[in-house]
Amino acid sequence: MAKQAQDLFLRINEAICYWLGFQVQIGRSSLIHEASLRYPIADAITSGPIGINQIQLEFLHPHFLRKRLDIVVLQDQSDNQLEMAFELKLAKATTSRPYQDEHQRVFNDIMRLAL
Repeated sequence: MAKQAQDLFLRINEAICYWLGFQVQIGRSSLIHEASLRYPIADAITSGPIGINQIQLEFLHPHFLRKRLDIVVLQDQSDNQLEMAFELKLAKATTSRPYQDEHQRVFNDIMRLAL
């Protein structure tokens, strides 16, 4: 399983690098929104043994009303059992400043992933 996880991580990493390279080539200096990374990541995940029907974008969180997970991989396409979950965040110019709302958003996402 560790080899599969490493392969998946490498595929996701390469997809993000290619996507960011494309953004540079078209003259974009920053991404429009963190959501723009969902598709290259989902495509990278499904390039291996995980089927496209196992991927869900903006999946309703099983424990929090009106909260969604950016990307989930279901164990089985006919079931809502999560195998993996991803939350995406882009660092902003204000992310490193103390006492920013962004810190709370990142913390909230980490806590939702933990549950």
